[in-house]
Amino acid sequence: MQLSGSSNTSSPDAGGLIVYTFTIRNSGPESASAVTLTDAIPAGTLYRGAAVVAFDSVGGPIGCTQSNGSVSCGVGAMARGGSATVVLTLNAPSAQGAFTNTATASASSADPNTGNNSATVNAQVKNNAAPGACALPAGQTTIHGVVMSIGSVFTANGTLPQNFAFVTDAGDLYWVQTNYYDAAAGPLTSVINLDCKTSPVQFITGGGTLTVTGAVSGSVRAGFAHVFNASVVQVPTHKDKA
Repeated sequence: MQLSGSSNTSSPDAGGLIVYTFTIRNSGPESASAVTLTDAIPAGTLYRGAAVVAFDSVGGPIGCTQSNGSVSCGVGAMARGGSATVVLTLNAPSAQGAFTNTATASASSADPNTGNNSATVNAQVKNNAAPGACALPAGQTTIHGVVMSIGSVFTANGTLPQNFAFVTDAGDLYWVQTNYYDAAAGPLTSVINLDCKTSPVQFITGGGTLTVTGAVSGSVRAGFAHVFNASVVQVPTHKDKA
């Protein structure tokens, strides 16, 4: 097994998407059975998904599973000269700094050269303000995570983002209220970017990352363990999107 790897960016934004592409090749001398790629998810990242997207294997790929911080993708049997491509998507850490991702290819067949079975891809979170680094209201709670609502959460022409479902990095599910529909319900939300500047035009679709500052509400909403009244929403960009 011979493995190579790359990513769509070597300098992702804090919390931004990073897509890894790993290519497995069977350089011989014989066919390989039960070919598998494993990847230990880097600390601080958030797993989004993985798939075998191209393959020269008998019977097709088995698929990918994630458990206990590790991803395993079964490729199947591979003839000499065959190859397979696995794509892995993560959210980068929310704090600035370097991180690495290492994947390893293996097979149940004997491998005469195990020195090329692993591939490491290096990345550096850009020099942005980490979530919560801006001046925020005193005494409030800041949480970071992923927007779960299907529709877009947006700000445009001074309006505020809509209320939305939100899951934190720790896996807690919140219904975030931004007072878009009821300005009397609490502090109005302001939207800032990673430069701590007001962000008048932003579009955040479901699956996008946000940092939200505010307070847990006493309100109850069906299906959600927590209701969060947001006073500040921080979007993971430096510039506004038109």
